[in-house]
Amino acid sequence: MQECFNRANAEAHKLDEAVARHFDRLGSNDTNSTVLQGNFSECGVCQSRMTLKQLTPGDHNAGNNQRRGNQSNRGGVVRRKILFCSTCSLGLPLPRGELSPMADPQAANRPFLCPICNYQVIKISRGEGYTGNGYQVCPKCFSDPPSEHGGSLAGDFQCFVCTHATCSLAGGTRGGDVEVYPCPYCQAGGGEAGKVNLRKTSRGYVLSCNATTAGARCTYALWLPKESRSVSVGTDPNSTGEQTEGGGQEEMASLCRRCSSGDKTVRKLKFVWKPGSVPPHYGREYVGCVLCDDMLRSDMGIRLPPPPNQVRTRQPNRQGRVQGGRGRGRGRGAAAANRVASRPRGNTGGTSCYKCGQTGHFANSCPNN
Repeated sequence: MQECFNRANAEAHKLDEAVARHFDRLGSNDTNSTVLQGNFSECGVCQSRMTLKQLTPGDHNAGNNQRRGNQSNRGGVVRRKILFCSTCSLGLPLPRGELSPMADPQAANRPFLCPICNYQVIKISRGEGYTGNGYQVCPKCFSDPPSEHGGSLAGDFQCFVCTHATCSLAGGTRGGDVEVYPCPYCQAGGGEAGKVNLRKTSRGYVLSCNATTAGARCTYALWLPKESRSVSVGTDPNSTGEQTEGGGQEEMASLCRRCSSGDKTVRKLKFVWKPGSVPPHYGREYVGCVLCDDMLRSDMGIRLPPPPNQVRTRQPNRQGRVQGGRGRGRGRGAAAANRVASRPRGNTGGTSCYKCGQTGHFANSCPNN
């Protein structure tokens, strides 16, 4: 079955070519798109300049975009934007946000090219329905994720999940495309089964779900110890994590026999500690399961996210404002002031992020932004 899937995936372009003989390619029909900016970015195939276009409401793809819930702050539909190369007759969809082509930081007059496919990287900033802190994408990899560099069919592909060894924008980790364990939130919700993967952010390593439903990402997130210099996950189910002949720890993390079952696979993680961050008897490396390992949970402070039925979310009221916050002109009150005064400085105390339910960070620095 895997062989059939790989072959079908490798020859998917044949289906595109057959369909293109009967339908217009994305962005090729000017009646269904509007030119926003010519000579926007560089094509990775012919090195000509691509045009930034916006699909009109009458376009079929724009209708799909509406159904996905891409709405602006005023309630209007955010129309899908694409990059179109007239030489190659190829249209590539782009994510929401303010778009700008990236220049090479070492040479401002040269475009920053993706080392995988040579397309110019696009920077996504806040705006146009996107409220995050910004990221980068390669327009080709975004819609055609490279499996050899962490891409999968589970969702879109951004530079921060890429594992390319030489690209400075690649923020993925080795094994970041491997399922560590099934997402308990998705299982409880009865929706599409999500996979918990390893990610590296500016705040450290985190295990988060890769599932996206109606434009909203699953909120499951488990932060890993800040003492970790590196964290990796292996794919070899026969690896035991025992000492090798060279005296080093087995490179691949093993399956957790305690947590895994016939329909559930749970993989251990390999931690490499920062020098001087842990007691000497821990050793420099450690392989363990974040779900059941007592040392990781007690000594290293790993806290599992709350059960799905205990995750608190804030619902907007009819005016679009979030309920549960402070009203205008209201004071904190003595009880609230005492709680704030007793909260340790420099961290979030017992306050949990309302997006993912995890403690240790606020919503503005949530990994799911």
